[in-house]
Amino acid sequence: MLHKGATVQGIRAQYKVDSLIGTGGLGRVWKATSPDGDTVAIKEPLTEGTHEQVKVNCEKLTLEAIVLERLTGVRPPLMSQVTQCYDLNQEVREHIVRFLDIDRVTLPAALVLSFINGKSIDDMFRSSGPADSRRIEEYIVTILTVVKSLHQHNILHRDISPHNLITRREEDNGPILVDFGTVKEGFNQLTVSGAQWSQIVKPGYSAPELALGLASPSSDLYSVAATLLFMYTGVNPQYLRDSSGNLDERKKDLSRIPPSRIQVLKKALSFHPADRYQTAEDMLSALAGQLRPLLVPHIVAAGRKIPIKSNMVLGKLHDCRDDCRRKGFSGAPDIAINDPASYISRHHARIRMGAGGECYLEDLHAVSGTALRRSATTAFERLSPGREYLLHDGDVIALAYSPTKGPYMTVSYHAG
Repeated sequence: MLHKGATVQGIRAQYKVDSLIGTGGLGRVWKATSPDGDTVAIKEPLTEGTHEQVKVNCEKLTLEAIVLERLTGVRPPLMSQVTQCYDLNQEVREHIVRFLDIDRVTLPAALVLSFINGKSIDDMFRSSGPADSRRIEEYIVTILTVVKSLHQHNILHRDISPHNLITRREEDNGPILVDFGTVKEGFNQLTVSGAQWSQIVKPGYSAPELALGLASPSSDLYSVAATLLFMYTGVNPQYLRDSSGNLDERKKDLSRIPPSRIQVLKKALSFHPADRYQTAEDMLSALAGQLRPLLVPHIVAAGRKIPIKSNMVLGKLHDCRDDCRRKGFSGAPDIAINDPASYISRHHARIRMGAGGECYLEDLHAVSGTALRRSATTAFERLSPGREYLLHDGDVIALAYSPTKGPYMTVSYHAG
């Protein structure tokens, strides 16, 4: 355990611990100083508790380090697990906490991050009450822009809340998203039981399915909407719902919210994932009053809505070669997914539209398999290659699936 005056030997530099910033359920954050005098934040996992809990805490820190280095680190990367960094635009990068250093390449016990001199949205709105509508609108657009970029890179944050959004004191350019420890990036995610997930989720802010270990882009959008609701009211959203889990419009705290925003909140906070906004772009359009529903069968993949046209192949982004043609594929996939880890096959699965507009899914003998989760169930079924499966509205398709690690990347089907 770190303490005031301790030193942390990172790979890039040595840091002196100054004071404790705070302790959460899985770790501690310390304020420290770098050799050039800059203030940094250092995270360490809690080592008290059961062996299983300590293991989860350490895994959470490692996962956060990997994902944050991919998102905000400088090249060349430090961590052996990081083979590629994402090219985010500056507008997005400046609203994600920045990776600086670690104390060792594998299984780090300390993660060095940029220090944000500010307050969380939770503290800010509890102390001063709800902000003016203009600031709320600016904040939520910033948050959704970041979430949109994460989803485009197959990343689910899974812990968006007012507690994990920090605004700077000196210049308020919008909130910065922190705490990526429960993130899902492909097969990279915490390996915890359902019972442990129920301890990780935040009441009022986490989508209901997270307690079952299930997640989709709409889970993050649920949390964004809950954060928006808190900014308008200063009240945890769990106290603004009725017994069915829907917004209770009889609550006087909701009277200060514009009716157009109530409609956006009601949809984004729907209990069933299929009833929510499916992309951050859709939610941004709804807030701007410009949403045009897509009324034809489509899938949602990497933050995009893609209409289905007759036969469409999903697969890894690549240049088709002779071996592709020998297997009967005449060109690149219709829906090409950038997957440096290569779990998704070059021609992974096919969606075919029938004469009546119904759609069928077929696994094209993908090495890592394809799985399907029906909208009304919680379990994935691995598909038999070469067989067609009728799709239903809200079904979730896993491109690459492991019985122990779960889905690698998911796309969802919508009947329109």
